[in-house]
Amino acid sequence: YVTMLAKSKRVEDVITALSEMKAAGVRPDKTTSNAMILMYLESGMFDAAQDMFNYLCKSPVGPDTCTFNHMISMYVRQKRLIEAVDLFKKMKKAGVKPDLITFTSVICLYTKMGDV
Repeated sequence: YVTMLAKSKRVEDVITALSEMKAAGVRPDKTTSNAMILMYLESGMFDAAQDMFNYLCKSPVGPDTCTFNHMISMYVRQKRLIEAVDLFKKMKKAGVKPDLITFTSVICLYTKMGDV
């Protein structure tokens, strides 16, 4: 349900549903968290996206390639290049395998830094 709301970019409904989930002792899974991160990013709510990413990093399921891709891409678009590099390093250190989307973002990152 929350994933559907997030994909529809219904931010207020997602926040309400998330509060109801927490009150019921239900935690968002990786799919829901990724959908929420993307919704927050597309809505310009970068701090909320960062908070959800941090939550996922501390949860037992942890972030996946998709999660890291969303965040790295956001940092690159925001020209927060050092943070993007640091997150890419954290991704590799966590054993999360980069994919084509990751490498595309990293190439864009290094192009913006003038290192390509």
